[in-house]
Amino acid sequence: MANKKEPVDYRKLVLGELDVMHKARVVAGSLESVLIGDKAKAEYESMAKKIALEYKQTGTDNPRVTEDEYKLLSDEQKKKLHEMVFNERQLGALETSLREFKDHSEDIFKVGGKYDPKLGSIGNAKDVRDNMPDKYRDFADLHGQYVTYQNMLKDIKDGKKPRVEDKEQIAQLASGAAAKAEYDNMKKKGYSDKRAELAAQIAGLVGGVNPKNPNVESGAKYIMKEIEKRMKLKEGETIEGKAGEYVSSALMSMVKSGDPKREQMALELYHIAQKGYQIGNQSFDEVFKKEDKKKK
Repeated sequence: MANKKEPVDYRKLVLGELDVMHKARVVAGSLESVLIGDKAKAEYESMAKKIALEYKQTGTDNPRVTEDEYKLLSDEQKKKLHEMVFNERQLGALETSLREFKDHSEDIFKVGGKYDPKLGSIGNAKDVRDNMPDKYRDFADLHGQYVTYQNMLKDIKDGKKPRVEDKEQIAQLASGAAAKAEYDNMKKKGYSDKRAELAAQIAGLVGGVNPKNPNVESGAKYIMKEIEKRMKLKEGETIEGKAGEYVSSALMSMVKSGDPKREQMALELYHIAQKGYQIGNQSFDEVFKKEDKKKK
């Protein structure tokens, strides 16, 4: 009885090809570095040689270049071979990724039958907004606000300094939440509206100057709940699932556009959603330290 073929994991396949592009760009971008150029050159030689020896002739199981043939090449011939196979492998990774995106989008964008929640992380990207269907615009606007507060809470939890663009918003959150808490407290104790309002104004003035004010967190959570109500999700729908739906629609529009720049941008955005950074946008050491750990 013939062995049953394992089903292709197209998501894993595409991520693997994007990883090839990522590592190649990192290496190529580090070759001229004064500090790590030698390391990058050694990695480039190793990668190119591996590609040359492992790739098969089209339609056969025969290697393009055998070990014996490789040894017979002059240094200049090896240099040319390395350059050609390195470039061809990147082009192949790009073409394979685009082809699988077009042919197997459901398998790539969904996990366990549902839209990948990671896709929502790129919902605010300009290219996503420019390419998504109009029917998602109202939800996307609300989701953009929701993600802003979500990221703000994550930064606070992780002890990170507030981003410049968030500082004003954090101050307003802290001020508003402190004022509301003080007003409610004064009214509970039976004070007049006027006195409660004055006390609230004082609390709001002071509360807005401290980015670590606990009122920031409570204020952000309150606003997120209000945004959720306005999203009008259907029964069974989730914020992450709906966001994944509109993001995947935008990415598919870009991939099928016939415009090479938009096609590549779709892959870049998908890589950001999955990995948290652009293709090639990591230092040489960060990438290859991770590789060393995997080998161990």
